[in-house]
Amino acid sequence: MRFITLIAAFLFSGMLAAQSISLQVTNEQDQPIPFPNILFLDQQRLLIGDIAGELTLANPNYPLRLQISALGWADQVIDVPEAQANLKVQLRPVNNQLGTVVVTAGRRARDAHKVPISLSVLDAPTLEASRTLELRDLTGLIPNYIQSELGVGFQALQSIRGIQVFSENPAVATYVDGVNQLDILALGMPLVNVERIEVLRGPQGTIYGRNAMGGVLDIITKRPTSQTSGFASMDIGNFNYQRYAASVNLPLLKDQLFLSITGQYRHQDGFLRNRSDLVAADIDPQIDGAAVGGESSFFGAARLSWFSGDNTELNFQFKTQIDDSDQSGFFVSSPNDSIARVRPFDLGLRRIGSHERRVNTAAFQLRRQFSFAELSSTTTFQSVALAYEDIDDGFGLYSSLYGNEIGVLSPPQEVLTQEFRLRSTPKAGQRVEYIAGLYLFLQDAFEPTTNIAIAIEPDVSYSVLRNAGVNRGLAAYGQLTYRLTENWFLTAGLRYDQERRENTFNGFGDASWTNGMITNLRPDTSISGTFSALSPELGFRYQITPQQTLFGSYRRGFRAGGINASRLPDGVPLTFDPEYSDNFELGYKLNGTNSKWQMAVTAFYLRWQDLQFFENFGSFTFARTNVGDARSMGLELEGKWLPLTGLRLDAAVGLLSTEYLDFDNFRGGFTAITGNQLANAPDYTAMLGIQYHLPIGKNGWELQFQTDYRLIGQQFTDIQNRLEIPAYSLWNARIGTQFKKVGLFLWGRNLADNNYLIYGAPDTDFNRRARVAAPRTYGLSLQFKW
Repeated sequence: MRFITLIAAFLFSGMLAAQSISLQVTNEQDQPIPFPNILFLDQQRLLIGDIAGELTLANPNYPLRLQISALGWADQVIDVPEAQANLKVQLRPVNNQLGTVVVTAGRRARDAHKVPISLSVLDAPTLEASRTLELRDLTGLIPNYIQSELGVGFQALQSIRGIQVFSENPAVATYVDGVNQLDILALGMPLVNVERIEVLRGPQGTIYGRNAMGGVLDIITKRPTSQTSGFASMDIGNFNYQRYAASVNLPLLKDQLFLSITGQYRHQDGFLRNRSDLVAADIDPQIDGAAVGGESSFFGAARLSWFSGDNTELNFQFKTQIDDSDQSGFFVSSPNDSIARVRPFDLGLRRIGSHERRVNTAAFQLRRQFSFAELSSTTTFQSVALAYEDIDDGFGLYSSLYGNEIGVLSPPQEVLTQEFRLRSTPKAGQRVEYIAGLYLFLQDAFEPTTNIAIAIEPDVSYSVLRNAGVNRGLAAYGQLTYRLTENWFLTAGLRYDQERRENTFNGFGDASWTNGMITNLRPDTSISGTFSALSPELGFRYQITPQQTLFGSYRRGFRAGGINASRLPDGVPLTFDPEYSDNFELGYKLNGTNSKWQMAVTAFYLRWQDLQFFENFGSFTFARTNVGDARSMGLELEGKWLPLTGLRLDAAVGLLSTEYLDFDNFRGGFTAITGNQLANAPDYTAMLGIQYHLPIGKNGWELQFQTDYRLIGQQFTDIQNRLEIPAYSLWNARIGTQFKKVGLFLWGRNLADNNYLIYGAPDTDFNRRARVAAPRTYGLSLQFKW
């Protein structure tokens, strides 16, 4: 009955109104700060004050929690527990104080230093100053986080604390504006018009809809606001780098209906070159010396937000991305790491391939705030289509396959998700907070990277591999926090997952394509599997003082098993089991004197069970099997400091010790694995960042300088620990001038021009292929904001 009453109220009821409130934002000299941002945290509703720093809101619903911010001023969070007619808020310059960082980690807006999770936050100014434009740019910026990729952003491996997989079902969940990127093919999105990125380390299954065994990467773009505003930018650089981005915010109905539109076009030529002397066959002279790895990309986004007068919010968002290349680096690498180290930018390709990817995402979000709880619903639809042709990975020439056609755009892989979430409304003096949710997904599992045509005689005869399936999933989750005393908080959570996978496929040699006709030599195989798990969580938070937080937790992680969509040797199962992890962490956070400095430190230990590994069983025959256990432990430290006016220092350090335990396999023939270091798990990451803003005069002109130096420790790409990536460093910088709303900057990445591998073979019993990262890049940026 309670649930029926809640739904009825959600659809039909109104909220009790209170009197209007007038808010003014000033500096410490009581001078108004024009056009401040006033964010209603519990509603995620953003309004803009007028030129006198004032905003009047009719009939607000108390209690209110507001985040006040303005360009050049440190953010401040205030609580308004009961009705009052007038409220004045004073802000301090951002160069003199670290503002309150408000995050939605835990699915509730709160001060990051009071969230009992190992958490890193990158806000918009930091992202802009460090030129963090893609996910790959986060490597080294976040403790114990790296990304490796195989030529394109949508075939990338994200690793947190050594937990990672190179598969369609990621171990690190990536969210963009509340939408989970369910498949790896949906990654590679640009970071444009982003408000902040939150990186949560460790499993987060009791607060997020999609289970996340290694952690969550939560990308939040800027909300539409009540004031017309926008930006435009242009970047040019070496390797014919071009990037054009723009965004506009349009209030359509005062304080109620807002629209934002964002677009970006990016192009860069490849930094790799094809060399005929590395090819064990005659090649077309026209591709000798040709560039490899270039790509063009278009991204567009639109978001429409509506707020009613009774705390109801509707959001509709649409995002689209088109990537294409006629010098594709997709699955392209050097034949072995020796060549990659000696001739890092040379490849030996028989043909230079092409690819095209199209991603479309639509989401409808409905949220209603009641006096006792908030009820929300998020419905999303995403489609991913991919085409590739003449991709040379050193073992064969590959092209995408659909029906009888080769190299064509596949029918989209489609995903439909639905999440309902109920969250308690915070009130003064309450002892219990809770969150509960239900998450469902339906995925058309047509996988374009494994529906392939392998050239026997290019353009004439191919062996074909095909598979098509359906994945379904359901998860129920919940978390409850009880305030034991004024300073002690206890948390318990539980998650239930059930996923079912179905697939129909053939094996290598079962079908062939000749002159446009497919011949089936053996019938297809169909198989299904169901996987489920319970994942608990226990934790505590001790608020030592308002500035000091001590926390600890145990969390259970889960990643579903699946189907090996290929014909396999006898004794190798066609399904593989789920993975699990037990995660323990203890952390401490401190906001220093006068908000001049902040620090956070976390120690962790995790045990990873039944690892899923991609084994090779012969010509083009691969299977995921459960190969054993592993453990990972380490330390993470982050800090910020404002030693002088205009000068800011940022530091992040991650220390990691990993080991394979009780390693086993179906293939046999492995060298000893037990005791080896986990693949793609550097033993440390470190970053030191410096930002300096120097005002010139009093007319809004200033010089800006930013640099960061990153260290990535020694790591191996393979389970055998044969293919090593020695420790390397990255030095990035940006310098320029900002005059009011116009900025001009010079920038550079990898300024020391260090050569290092970005990818290596995961199993060197099979091959030692490797890929080098980009050399020094540099350019010029012009920005305009209004």
